[in-house]
Amino acid sequence: EQIGLPFFDMSKEDDSIGLNWKKDSFDNGKHLNYYGMAKTSKYFAKYLTDELKQESHKDQSGYESWDNDLSEYCEWENREIYDLLDNKRRKYEWLNALAANKEKYLILVTVKNDVSKGWMSGLNSVFEKIGLTTDFAKLKQMSYIAVIDGGQKKVEISNPDVMNYDFVWKDANASEHDVHMKSGGAGGDCEIEIDGSEKSVDSSGLNIVLIDRDNGNLVSAANLDTSTEDAEFEAKGEPEKSALIENGIYSICSDAGSVKVKVRIEENADGTYGLKDTESDKYLSVMAGNKDGDKVDFEDDHGLTVTKWRIYYANDGKYLIYSNYNGMILAASGQGLYMTELDQHSEEQGVYIYGN
Repeated sequence: EQIGLPFFDMSKEDDSIGLNWKKDSFDNGKHLNYYGMAKTSKYFAKYLTDELKQESHKDQSGYESWDNDLSEYCEWENREIYDLLDNKRRKYEWLNALAANKEKYLILVTVKNDVSKGWMSGLNSVFEKIGLTTDFAKLKQMSYIAVIDGGQKKVEISNPDVMNYDFVWKDANASEHDVHMKSGGAGGDCEIEIDGSEKSVDSSGLNIVLIDRDNGNLVSAANLDTSTEDAEFEAKGEPEKSALIENGIYSICSDAGSVKVKVRIEENADGTYGLKDTESDKYLSVMAGNKDGDKVDFEDDHGLTVTKWRIYYANDGKYLIYSNYNGMILAASGQGLYMTELDQHSEEQGVYIYGN
């Protein structure tokens, strides 16, 4: 007051800011983490515009350095968030990419130890898209072997005893390759050999190997360790990525009879999607929210992760619209759109996306 400067105390504004201390602090409330800082920055920005009548100078002459700062921040944010959500996101990203491009690969699958213990029923749909129909939750302490060639299932077998499966496979150049597969079930080994060379990750749970049908080369080897709480995922190499949804206008709803919002879905250069409301011409945004039930709204796209989404297969013809900002998913109800935690064990989550 003595020098005429306003003092803005946010220490008692946690409810107004929307802070969720379980997620917005890394040391039990002493300091904010990235999500807490994003909420606080958004709250203070609203104060600057509403109370102090500050105007935006985005893309204005003389403020180029501000635009450069925003561009650098967006690059940093996308990189940091990508790493922060890597395990859960990468699992869905890898499996959905495989489902979209299964015709390009020889897919070899075995089980080591047990796959049923921590099996996530929320993944059933994407495995069905890949071509596997076994209910892995019921495959308790059993061996399992599957072969899918060019999108066509050749073998899918399970047994309480150790299984070996051998065959000769020809790539697109008619070159022959000796394939050996072994699944030992509980306490047993896992082997996926091509021409005498082991290709699998060889870890507990589900082991998947992708071979390029054109030349017989290894594309990727992955493991879904269902013995861990969140089914840790490891992959060496990546399947080719393809858009699950083409650019266009769609309706997002919770069931077939209740259209909630009409959006134009646009794929971004980084493989994420922007969902633009056809009426307001603004983008679907999590608005820096990250707790169950937080409202989803529309705002301008500034390149930040709050308006970036990923789309994955869910059960019963639904899709998971996954926030690239907080790893939560979109849900719809009579009250509108909101965020909910991704439950990998649920078969009920997801929304319908209908073309217009």
